[in-house]
Order: sequence, then structure tokens, then C-alpha cells
Amino acid sequence: KTGDNQDNESNAEALLEVCDESNSCCTTAGGLDHPNGYRQRGKLDTFSRAMFLGSCFEKPITGIPTVKISTYGRDKTDGWFVDWIIIKTSSNVFKCTIGGYVDHPPGQAGPPSRSAKCIDMATAIVEVSTKTGDNQDNESNAEALLEVCDESNSCCTTAGGLDHPNGYRQRGKLDTFSRAMFLGSCFEKPITGIP
Repeated sequence: KTGDNQDNESNAEALLEVCDESNSCCTTAGGLDHPNGYRQRGKLDTFSRAMFLGSCFEKPITGIPTVKISTYGRDKTDGWFVDWIIIKTSSNVFKCTIGGYVDHPPGQAGPPSRSAKCIDMATAIVEVSTKTGDNQDNESNAEALLEVCDESNSCCTTAGGLDHPNGYRQRGKLDTFSRAMFLGSCFEKPITGIP
């Protein structure tokens, strides 16, 4: 996914290297490029064909992968802001948060490549919901803090008081939070076992 700002898009060609926990690696092909254009601001570009996935096409992955994204080609100095990368296998979905520019000199906005450890989205916290009781005196204007601890005693906390200008914690209502500004250190945190 490309960042949402105007200067986040790029015409550079991109190369993705994926390595699993057994240090078995693969790389994409074809510059992850298309005549209709990729890497436009705020857009999600999806690649599933062998001509783009290169040696990663249908490659089994052991454990949690790491990725390295880089740009090259005649437009390599056209910096690209990469929000995140999603890798889908036949049985798992991994999210790899980059959150920065990939660029080359001159006027470099970031390094020529960036690496990230991915997370297994099946075990990551992506949403928290709270349900307020149904009686009139069950609702509250108080801010709330949620701490989540998993079986390995690894803990995280929400942020922002789990609050919103439109109001939360009204009687009988289900409040759902999925943005990083609310989930705090729990946002996309992998958990082990039952929290």
C-alpha cells in the first residue's frame, strides 16, 4: 500500500525479497510494474501472477517472514512511501509494516531499501469491541483504558481513552475500535494463546 499524501507515489520499479524463518528467500519479478500504473497515493496494488511474483510464486513459507523492499530503474530517484505489505499464502495472511520512503540520491527522502519483520494477522490484535449494559445508569462519559496480556505475559494497552467526539459507552451500544490511535501498543500486536 502506498501512502496517502501526494508525494508518496512513485514511478520507480520495485523489488520485494521475502525470507522465511528457515532463511529460505525469494524475490519478485517484473519491477512489480504495470502499464496502467502502480504505486499511486493511497492505492493498494495487488500482485498474484507468476510474472510479478517471480520465485515467490506459490513458494511455501516456514514461520513468520521478513521482507525487504527496494526500488530501482530509471525512476529510482522518484521516492516511494510504502505504508505496508500484505503477503497471502494458502493458509496465512502476514502484514509487514514499512511506514517510510524507499528512495535514491539526489534529494533522497529515505534509504534505497527497507526491511520489516511481518506479523501473522491470524494472531494479531486488529480490533477491540466493548459492550455497555442496557440500563440507563450503565453508560459513562469516563475515558477507558484496556490492558491485554497473553499467555506468555506479554501485555499491551489501548490509547486515546477509547473515546470519540461522537460519544462512546452509551447504554446498550457496542463500541468497536480498530485504528492505531485507539489501540495504542495493542495495534497489530501478535498474541500467544488465550488473552
